[in-house]
Order: sequence, then structure tokens, then C-alpha cells
Amino acid sequence: MHAVAGYLAGYSGTTLEAYRLDLRQSIGWLDTAGLDPFMVERAHIELYSRWCESQGTAHSTIGRQLSTVCGFYRYCSQERIIDRGPRRVRCAL
Repeated sequence: MHAVAGYLAGYSGTTLEAYRLDLRQSIGWLDTAGLDPFMVERAHIELYSRWCESQGTAHSTIGRQLSTVCGFYRYCSQERIIDRGPRRVRCAL
């Protein structure tokens, strides 16, 4: 996905690896749920967050993951890949 590559191009080292993993996991969850990553709504991101909690993911990790996802959608909106990102997503717990 070109949008992911473009977003990640601004990072390096451990940040790049963490963000790559965050996006791989969130996009994988969306795919499993049958959702187009470019058509998600706030509720989908909230469901993803709850799924992470159910998997035993630490709250600090979920916060970082949501921050990554929010940053990705902000990037996509700025680059006009999407009209707008999911509205009012809580980016930290």
C-alpha cells in the first residue's frame, strides 16, 4: 500500500519498526473485519482499540498504536488520499 510507505518514509530506526508493526496490525484487523482501511469510521478504530485490550495489550502500547493510526489518517488526509480521517478518534487512553 503506497499510503503506508509514504507515511513511514518520515521515520527511521525503532520508531519506524514500531509504526510499521502498528499499521500492519491495525490494517490486518481491518482486513479480517472486512473493512476497507480508507473507509473506516471512528467506531471501527474504537473497536480495534477494544480488540487490542482483549488481546492483553498494555494500555501504553494501545495508546501508541492509536497515535500511529491517527497520524496515518492525518497523513492520508493531508496528501488527499482520503477526504477526511475517522472523526474524533481518541488517540490515547
